[in-house]
Amino acid sequence: MISDDGRLFLSAQSRAPVPSAPPIHRQESFLEGQPVNSHVSARLRWGSGAALLAQTLLIACILSALEFLIFEPVARRTAIVEWVLSKPAFFSMSPFLSQLVSFCAVSTAFLVLCCAVFLLLSSFARTPPMTALPALANLLTVFTLIAIRAYKYPSEASRIGIFAAICLFLAYLYLLVNRLRTSREQFDNSSGFLPSVLLEIAIVSLMLSSAFLAPDFYSMYKRSSSARQFEGPVSPNVILIIMDTVRADHISCCGYEKSTTPHIDAIARDSAVFLNAYSAAPWTVPSHASIFTGLYPSQHHTDSGNVILGERLVTLAESLRASGYRTVGFTENPFLARAHGFSQGFDEYHELWKRSLFIRVAARLANGTFGYHETREYTTRTFGLLQRWLVDHSRSGKPFFVFVNLMAAHLPSYPRDGIPNVTPEDLARIEPVNLVPERFYLEKYRLSPHELDVMLELYDAEIRYLDAQIGAFLSFLDAERTLENSIIIITSDHGENFGDYTLIEHQYCLYDTLIKVPLIVRFPKKLSPGLVQERVSTVRLFSSIRELLELPPELLPGQAVGSLFSDSCNATPIIAEHANNVDMLRGLLASEEPDFDYSRFDANWRCILDGDLKFIWSSNGKHELYDLSRDPRELHNLAVEEPETTRRLGRRLDEWLAGLGPVAPTTERSIVDHATHDELRALGYVQ
Repeated sequence: MISDDGRLFLSAQSRAPVPSAPPIHRQESFLEGQPVNSHVSARLRWGSGAALLAQTLLIACILSALEFLIFEPVARRTAIVEWVLSKPAFFSMSPFLSQLVSFCAVSTAFLVLCCAVFLLLSSFARTPPMTALPALANLLTVFTLIAIRAYKYPSEASRIGIFAAICLFLAYLYLLVNRLRTSREQFDNSSGFLPSVLLEIAIVSLMLSSAFLAPDFYSMYKRSSSARQFEGPVSPNVILIIMDTVRADHISCCGYEKSTTPHIDAIARDSAVFLNAYSAAPWTVPSHASIFTGLYPSQHHTDSGNVILGERLVTLAESLRASGYRTVGFTENPFLARAHGFSQGFDEYHELWKRSLFIRVAARLANGTFGYHETREYTTRTFGLLQRWLVDHSRSGKPFFVFVNLMAAHLPSYPRDGIPNVTPEDLARIEPVNLVPERFYLEKYRLSPHELDVMLELYDAEIRYLDAQIGAFLSFLDAERTLENSIIIITSDHGENFGDYTLIEHQYCLYDTLIKVPLIVRFPKKLSPGLVQERVSTVRLFSSIRELLELPPELLPGQAVGSLFSDSCNATPIIAEHANNVDMLRGLLASEEPDFDYSRFDANWRCILDGDLKFIWSSNGKHELYDLSRDPRELHNLAVEEPETTRRLGRRLDEWLAGLGPVAPTTERSIVDHATHDELRALGYVQ
């Protein structure tokens, strides 16, 4: 037996005396003020620490799941609920109720999971009050993450979510203080512990749900309120959607024999469809820079070797913001990062590849398991954030300019459902080139015609996916009564080669496979629908948009004169340029084949279109001339057969270059963050 002073002694029936044992040191529990054995106290501390770690990891996992689920578009969450309850017609008739059910389902699942894990970990800790500290730490972590989310995506709805979270957080602190003031014996000897824990978890769940879902409820209220009477702004809105890497001859309404774009075709019936639109460059950076500024690559100097859009240049977003427009950009391409200057003029600029560190690590670890494969396109999330932005700003009374860059069609391609004649073996054979396209130039990675056809099938499937997403977004605009007062522009920055001219991806040539792009402009108030056969350049979108908005001309020296909709546009030549980018190819292939011959790729290119004639100048002297009316695929070079025409177009190209305005090259340098560098590496641009 143990005496009051901690010494052991035998009962009176014991015959042999036992020496006294050393005293066992006791200490006070800092929570309850009760005497606790030191060994038990250590176990409690370790148990509490383990509970803290486990609960924190659990909360992080749950938040990640919520980020994937809740920040997807409304349509995806509604589809989940429809699948669970198998009543799609009901939900299509009652979107508000479907969102309410979705909210309840997520909140209930989260509540049940939290309750189960919290009670389990509390039992392991062997002292219920000790779980208060892990819970407090978890709540602080959650609140910090919510605050970061609201800072990253500022909106009126996010502020409402934060306010709700603060109120519930204060209520939780009150409950927590009461728990700390309750003795251990009260928890052990009464039935009040379980209701207390359930109440605590309920408050935690409400806090999380309110902070994450309040934006959805706010949006639902604004959409479903019968008192809401939307009145569009006097000035039209402008929505510029650029489908990265989509070539014109794979769009149904531009003549493709396959049905890849039924939704875009539908909007094209009310639009001006330019069947011969050309980009100013064959890849992302210079092409977007020309669209944004109305300048050619030789003027803005944003091209190979310099991916920075200079601050001195006036962008379309800056021009429209100065005219009273709200401006927002959503880009999925890391070359169009803030660090590269493409956010100039935007009130908000969302870089979709930038996710929380935990999400990036979790996605990388999960890649290839349970049928999950990480992709580098974020279309559903892009349109989800855009729809939320539009709802939040619908009552501002100001017109808006929206820029969206969509990367789904860009390599690497990922198999979509319903692709015929594509087997896992086919996907395995094309994988090295799919991930790093420049490997195509190495003999050991050369693809057969069948394997190139597989890549084209994947490409068409990506375009169908983009088309469906764009169609859903346009339906949203129509439901919001925003479509009719908006200028909708759907185009691309460049095309793509799939073995054409023994080339891959979008570098090292100026053939139509790369620079001929779709261009669809919808604004029934001013534009008559129909097909436009004249050759035009997307570099004139800057001045064309301002003309449609009836804004005064705002031209930089040398900026492309004339709009897409005036006769003066037809009198000006179509120009495209491609600066030498052989260093990128060297960086990608040097480790695999040190003796590779780069001479074919080591050049600058410029081209000029004069009617049906197309002249391609090359710094290596291998000039080309094509008659597009007789040779639309550019297979028969006429440069030798028609030397006089070649020299005439060469002189005209020189005159154009000499007449450019004096826009000096930029000397600015970018600082690319780790997430952007990872994205560029995943797309095959850097090692």
